[in-house]
Amino acid sequence: MIVGIVSCCKIKRSEPAAARDLYTSPLFRLSRAFVERNCDDWRILSAQNGVVLPTQCLAPYNLTLHWMSAAGRRGWAADCRDHLRIRFPGAHFVALCGAEYLKALEGLDYEAPLTGLGLGKRLAWLQQALSLPEAL
Repeated sequence: MIVGIVSCCKIKRSEPAAARDLYTSPLFRLSRAFVERNCDDWRILSAQNGVVLPTQCLAPYNLTLHWMSAAGRRGWAADCRDHLRIRFPGAHFVALCGAEYLKALEGLDYEAPLTGLGLGKRLAWLQQALSLPEAL
């Protein structure tokens, strides 16, 4: 099983919505399209809510992992990792998220194709991948 992982983003709707629709940045929208097309299932890593189902209704919030203490980030990552390990035993994860969010996948079987790319190159990679018949 291949499970896509997409991180939350700062740009959100102003009213509660399903998590897949709450986040509105171009990077999130392309990442969502990629995992919906190429993965068996997917989840969102939210700084405030941990591992989130795409259909889960969330209210807008203003929190980022960068505002948490190092201990808070470690605890958040451990909670997310435990959730993913239990929910998806033996899965392979495709993570489309930044370095802090990737810490939630340490010790799991994952790939992170956007690692080391700036925002413009991440967007270009996703656009190109989505233009191919099969990206994975």
